[in-house]
Amino acid sequence: MNDKRLIELKKQYEDIHIPSELEGAIQKGIERGRSEMSKEKKSISPVWKAVVGFVAALAVLSDQLTCLRRLPVN
Repeated sequence: MNDKRLIELKKQYEDIHIPSELEGAIQKGIERGRSEMSKEKKSISPVWKAVVGFVAALAVLSDQLTCLRRLPVN
């Protein structure tokens, strides 16, 4: 493709009229997407809390069982 053709295509691209309503619609969509993503992130944290709690309980239980095995039998 020669330079004149490329310059002509660039000018045509830059001359495309974009309606002013489009900017508002784009911003509204971006904000809605951000809002939905933040909701999804918040819904994951209770799951992680449950997993961490389970692992902590398992660690405590394992430690307790280990201590019971060490007790002398009379």
